[in-house]
Amino acid sequence: MTNAEIIDEVIQLAAVELLRAYGVAAQPTKVAVVAEDFSCAAAVDFTGSTMRGSLLIAVPSEISRRTCPLPSHAYRAWVAELSNQLLGRIKSKLLSYGVELHVTIPVVIPARLLTPCSSPDLVAHRFTSEAGDVLVWFDYEAVAGLTLVKVTDLQDYPEGTAVFW
Repeated sequence: MTNAEIIDEVIQLAAVELLRAYGVAAQPTKVAVVAEDFSCAAAVDFTGSTMRGSLLIAVPSEISRRTCPLPSHAYRAWVAELSNQLLGRIKSKLLSYGVELHVTIPVVIPARLLTPCSSPDLVAHRFTSEAGDVLVWFDYEAVAGLTLVKVTDLQDYPEGTAVFW
């Protein structure tokens, strides 16, 4: 598999697992249509010695309502937390390929400021569910010559594990 295929697989697995953890059954879809009914989005940056970039997740209000364990007025903060948790899951999965990422604090973006567009360089990962579509963009740059090769099994780092060097 190519690096892009591995990263796509990691993103899809991480997003499906995250939504399932909050009771939303979602499936990745290859449909190119970009939904425009999100309530808000959150972006979080990451950096590391071999890769850097940004993740953005956009969710409809129904997904926010269904998954948010906080009071209803905290939906914006919750979407930021979803972006943080999603990038954490991606970070854990990439660790099995020897990629270490450092994450910044998420930033919430109101839906009215988003203008989805199609680009051959950056395609949204779309996850469909009965509660609406979730869109994830993962924009990254890798160092020249990086080849993702699995160096450890994911079960070496189960969810919630802290790894210190």
